[in-house]
Amino acid sequence: MIGFEIEQKHVITGEQASENGRLKLWSLFTMFQDIAGDHSTLLGFSADKMAADGYFWAVTNYRNEISRLPEEGEEVLLRTCVGRPAHAIFPRYFRLFGKDGELLASCASRWALVDIKKRTAAVGAPGFEVFNGQKNPWELREAGPVKPEETSRSFSFDLPSEYIDRNGHMNNARYFEMAEDMLGSDIKGLAPCFAAMEYRTELLPGTPMKVSIGSADLEKLGAGAHKAFYLFGETEEAQIFRMKLGYR
Repeated sequence: MIGFEIEQKHVITGEQASENGRLKLWSLFTMFQDIAGDHSTLLGFSADKMAADGYFWAVTNYRNEISRLPEEGEEVLLRTCVGRPAHAIFPRYFRLFGKDGELLASCASRWALVDIKKRTAAVGAPGFEVFNGQKNPWELREAGPVKPEETSRSFSFDLPSEYIDRNGHMNNARYFEMAEDMLGSDIKGLAPCFAAMEYRTELLPGTPMKVSIGSADLEKLGAGAHKAFYLFGETEEAQIFRMKLGYR
């Protein structure tokens, strides 16, 4: 029987790396979602099976601290484990290690089991007891809501087709690509060290989104950041996300 934790070895490719030769922030979150999907499959709930049963996984929160991002060609070890679920929310944790055992990043996340037709949390769906692990086994600081801060500028964002995943909405990792593209020169020469994300509502194709940006409170952010940003996305109908990014 597959346990509550799995690990995978990876070598960082040129496609995953940015111009500075290090893993892109959004590529890191893609690695998180991919190993989470692989683990779910091993536990008997592949994306195809879940879709056939009328469900999918949707991440609701991330809290990620980064010591450093690995370089192109570097071998890394990625681990994930599940926590103890409550209602339709399933905690999941990630740790990324260098070849010598150096802890590169640690991330706590929360995932919701979603009913495909209703687009709401599926409470009490049968069979998902296999995801009932220990409460925060790696003792990471839990992911949670992102508190709003003031913003000073905004951008309009139209969802590109390549950002849409099999669930018909904007892929969770692509929000970080969008954010860093918008920050542009503000983060040139800086390395990400912190990311907190709250997905409030899914962004669907054909729905323009306004993204507002401001400076985040460095003292409250911590994580060794020298510069921090708060991003807030909304459409005419709903709030889509809140994000905080820290750089050093």
